[in-house]
Amino acid sequence: MKPLISGVALAIVLFAAPIAAHAYKCDYMPLEQAPGWIANVPVEEGNYIGVGSAEKADSAEEQMEKSLNNALARVVKGVSVTVKSAFKERSSETSQGLGKKSDHAVEGGTEVNASELLHDVSVKARWLDRDSCTLWTMITVPKESVTANKNFAAMKGLYDGSRKAAPGEALEMLAEAKSLLPQINFSFIHEQGDRQHYEQLIVKAVSALREDVGKKQTLLLTLIRKNSDNIDIPAAASKKISSGIVDVYPNAANMADAGCGSDQQCMEVARNSGAEKLVLVNIEGALKQNQLGSYKGILTVEVNEYSVKSRTRTKIFLAKSEVITPFTKDDLDWNLAAQKLVDSGKLNELSGEH
Repeated sequence: MKPLISGVALAIVLFAAPIAAHAYKCDYMPLEQAPGWIANVPVEEGNYIGVGSAEKADSAEEQMEKSLNNALARVVKGVSVTVKSAFKERSSETSQGLGKKSDHAVEGGTEVNASELLHDVSVKARWLDRDSCTLWTMITVPKESVTANKNFAAMKGLYDGSRKAAPGEALEMLAEAKSLLPQINFSFIHEQGDRQHYEQLIVKAVSALREDVGKKQTLLLTLIRKNSDNIDIPAAASKKISSGIVDVYPNAANMADAGCGSDQQCMEVARNSGAEKLVLVNIEGALKQNQLGSYKGILTVEVNEYSVKSRTRTKIFLAKSEVITPFTKDDLDWNLAAQKLVDSGKLNELSGEH
């Protein structure tokens, strides 16, 4: 826990006279009766409160540090649940609104260590049990500070993740990062830079992405269609297929996750990006059941090339892959179907002049 203590702003009053290691007695604090907060941790609306203790150590300073660390650990344990649930809520909202296109970013967000969110810690009280030489420490952390740092960590995670993502997904991550800025009280953020600083970084990154897409001339988008079976193709399966097709179009800008819901919307995305050619990947799943009750899943991939200027189709390609399950239709592995299609080499038939 030592790195944590060096990273938080602590209001700690130390004694003017140092206490020699290995030689201190348990009388370095006033003799007092046990305070009520040891048995019953107080509840404050605006603060997280942690109470920790430590037995006698090599020095009074070390005992104070251990007691403080244990109090911090109690707060971290309570805060970590809040952090994870908040990210899960954000993941759910993203999934409903964008077809699970920021799942990777959200998963990265859940890795934020709750201890990293504690930056405004104050020692509210200490009590030394002289009989057992146990030091008790009570600390407070403003809930507003934790919320601000949680949203800041999420914003930074999305911004940093966008630097490694495909253009379409990166633009979405940056848009979500920007939407978090108004929710961050920067008076509790101890890193350099204010809201305007990070907003400028995000705007600059968005402009660079759009400029890069415009230079590519060819834009690849993915559209998942639903038929009467109303099958949801997993995001991982569609990304696997899109990645395989991008290998055939090495000079294309992959905005597979742009979120267009129809051919017309995808065409508008391509036109606004400045691309001359649109490669639209339509993915669809269908079901069949045989007399023995087994289910067959048929994954159909249709690739259409369009001239953006004339809005006319210049090429069409069709490929299929199948998976079977002897159990329920929900057990069909669409990711396996996508991988089989990629491994089959069928997508290489797309190669040629692009």
